[in-house]
Amino acid sequence: MQAKRNASAKTVGQAKAAGKDIVPLLKDIEMLGDELNANEQALADVQNQLNEMIWAIPNILHASVPDGLSEEDNAEVRRWGEPKTFDFKPKDHVALGEQLGWMDFETATKISVSRFVVLYEPLSRMHRALIQFMLDVHTKEHGYQ
Repeated sequence: MQAKRNASAKTVGQAKAAGKDIVPLLKDIEMLGDELNANEQALADVQNQLNEMIWAIPNILHASVPDGLSEEDNAEVRRWGEPKTFDFKPKDHVALGEQLGWMDFETATKISVSRFVVLYEPLSRMHRALIQFMLDVHTKEHGYQ
């Protein structure tokens, strides 16, 4: 319908250049535009309904994932190295990043939506390095393409 409307608009230009009456053509284009708008709204409604159905489908866990109500119910599969012990209470990475001025959730929310963060200084470089490291390991050692 959009292609037909575009072609009709071209026809109007040609008819106008030839000195013909374009009022009937403009009425046809207007009716076509109204029908196109109605169809676009109907499509948007169907897409919204589809998205609601898709969002209602839960992620199916792998059979090896244990049942549980919290992270305490997770099973440790393997461990690499030994966890560090500290003589102080370590801070959460979010609190530490905000305190150092390296993470800015408020600005990120203004730019996009919640659950994103703007990274600064060495934290942004470390984040990029970790991404590159992951890509290198998976492409060079595990055949990821």
